[in-house]
Parts: sequence; C-alpha cells; structure tokens
Amino acid sequence: MPCVTFSSTTNTPNEPPPGGIKIVEDGIQETKFRIKLNLGLKMRIKKDRAEVRRERKSEITSALLYA
Repeated sequence: MPCVTFSSTTNTPNEPPPGGIKIVEDGIQETKFRIKLNLGLKMRIKKDRAEVRRERKSEITSALLYA
C-alpha cells in the first residue's frame, strides 16, 4: 500500500501515487466540513437546547435525504 504523506508547511517534490492527490484533497475537504460543523455546533450551544435538538434532527434527516 502506498503511503501518502504531506506537510502543511513544505511542498516536497515527491511524486504522489496516481490518485493520491485526490485522496488528500478529499481528506482536506472533509476536514474543512468537520471544522464548519463543529463551529456551528459550538455557536448553537448558546441557543435554547430544545430548539437546537429540533434543528439538529431536521439537519440530520435532510443530510441523509440529500446524501
């Protein structure tokens, strides 16, 4: 199995395996999505908890519907 390593500070001229860049990009996109999700949830803590629960339930169902 090819090991894909990448550093956020330096760009090394290593040749990535075919499809390796795509895997890394997908990982970055997923990380960005998770960060947004966490920030959104942290901001919602300030809201009424019952309201948040209703919101999250509808968000999860819509996410499942459109996945």
